[in-house]
Amino acid sequence: MIIRISQWIKMAVLAGGLLAGAGTSAQTNVPAASNAMATAQPSDPAIAVRAEQLRGLCIQERRCICGRVLAVQTNGLVIDSGYANLLRNELKGNWHFPGTVVAARDPHLVEDQTPGSICVGRIFLTDLPRKRRAKVKINVYDYVVIEGYPAGQYTYVSAENLPHTVRRYACGLETAVNLRLAASAN
Repeated sequence: MIIRISQWIKMAVLAGGLLAGAGTSAQTNVPAASNAMATAQPSDPAIAVRAEQLRGLCIQERRCICGRVLAVQTNGLVIDSGYANLLRNELKGNWHFPGTVVAARDPHLVEDQTPGSICVGRIFLTDLPRKRRAKVKINVYDYVVIEGYPAGQYTYVSAENLPHTVRRYACGLETAVNLRLAASAN
């Protein structure tokens, strides 16, 4: 009985310390670089609610982008997505592959509307992941396999000086939400 009471006292002291620590941690300032949520959450409650709604939509509409790089832009990549055979086991582990990888696009593939399904068609991909030590050098005709969140539309000019509007995807959820918030504000 004495052991149980002492264990209960220790648990109560620990819980009280955690509660007291939670109150003080709420008062500390977190650097903006480490807290992406703070930059995405505006002070207006209506915008914060809209951001949460967009976050849910982005998660529901996320796609597996597996395709060939058609153009390298300063802020992202134009990709022809729909190369489902890039999802084979021997290629697992990386998101970027050189153009020497053997891959073919299935002409009969249709995009499903379920979360995580394969994206089909020409898209623009932004907010690419960075390697820790070396910058990834992506060339035209390389391949990518990565999950993307819908972030509106993007218009680019092709080599023939023709404007093309395509779906835009972001590799980061917060980036996708911020891009969609900015588009809806305009």
